[in-house]
Amino acid sequence: MISGPRLRRHWWQTRAYVGVGLWAGAVCAGHAAPIGAPQQAKATYQIGVSAGVARSAVDDPSGSANSETYPQLGLVGVAQFGNDRRALGQLYSKSFTLDPGVQTVGQDVKQTGLSVIYQQRVSWRWQPWLGAGIGYSRDRFENRLTVAPDGFVAQRFPNREENGFALLFAGSTQWHLTDRVDIDVHLQYDYPLQGDVKTLSLSLLLLY
Repeated sequence: MISGPRLRRHWWQTRAYVGVGLWAGAVCAGHAAPIGAPQQAKATYQIGVSAGVARSAVDDPSGSANSETYPQLGLVGVAQFGNDRRALGQLYSKSFTLDPGVQTVGQDVKQTGLSVIYQQRVSWRWQPWLGAGIGYSRDRFENRLTVAPDGFVAQRFPNREENGFALLFAGSTQWHLTDRVDIDVHLQYDYPLQGDVKTLSLSLLLLY
């Protein structure tokens, strides 16, 4: 029988999957053009790099865990459709360490993953890009342990590895530095549908 916390998490995951399906259907419907309608403008493409800071928290199965702030780097690709729609892809590899405590599990976390986000430009004053997407990562948790009040190791736990799938929410603001080079400020929240890592990140994207 599923316990209360896991049942609530399963319920939220089900709602999230349904939401992703509805969002994907809306995106496809928005891109579909009726017969005889004028052709949409061809997509334009950019590649670049991202650099920023992230804060991640781990829901460890052996106990609670701290959160940690750390730098992150990645590769970025953008396909823009017309003036107001774009797809943003990211490829990254990152690692961070959570300190152990008496009741918190310390560990070294390594993530390698990719994500795709669909964004639409909003006609506000600064015209931000807002959207959502899906991400996949391979997560590894090593050196998992707790410590006693005197600072010595109290208990060690086996290393573990898992596949993570996350629902992504993102907002960006863009400036044109030159005719070919753009810079974005990108805010993103990763909510795990499967996996144990939640992340909030703020990055600069250099696109050309």
